[in-house]
Amino acid sequence: MAKARDMRLSLLVTNRAHYNTLGSGSEIGRYRCPIGELNASTISEEVLKTIIKAGADPARLQACHNYYPRHETGLSYEFFAGRSRPFRAYGIRVSAFIPSRANPRGPIYAGLPTLEEHRHWEPLQAAKQLAACGLADGILFGDRLATAEELTDVGRVDSSLIVMAC
Repeated sequence: MAKARDMRLSLLVTNRAHYNTLGSGSEIGRYRCPIGELNASTISEEVLKTIIKAGADPARLQACHNYYPRHETGLSYEFFAGRSRPFRAYGIRVSAFIPSRANPRGPIYAGLPTLEEHRHWEPLQAAKQLAACGLADGILFGDRLATAEELTDVGRVDSSLIVMAC
């Protein structure tokens, strides 16, 4: 840890497994990097509070949820919302993944969403839900070969024009 602390990092990525190696969390505030990337799917509100208390600047943090390649492994909306809200309360940007319907990545070819319910949705529909609920600032394709049409459709999503019950 001492060597990593002395490095000039441009990005610090951490999840619960890495955080647990930091003990009480006092090491987190010692990293001097412009942006810290936190795993929104694994970091609880308690752990986030410890990271902030240890000196991390929320303005220099961002969070991203995982994507889940196997059926029945994606997050439920309730779990996603519960993990995202604490980050949003601190003003930390949160990103989530949607699948490409045209080009799902192998070897399973089941899409790579954050939310299990999005696995069989059209990308535009999944992006609209994420945008409308206000819990994701960034919407990413988990599958690397989204079509030009999928990218264009999702790129036009405007959360101010969407009304949905979330």
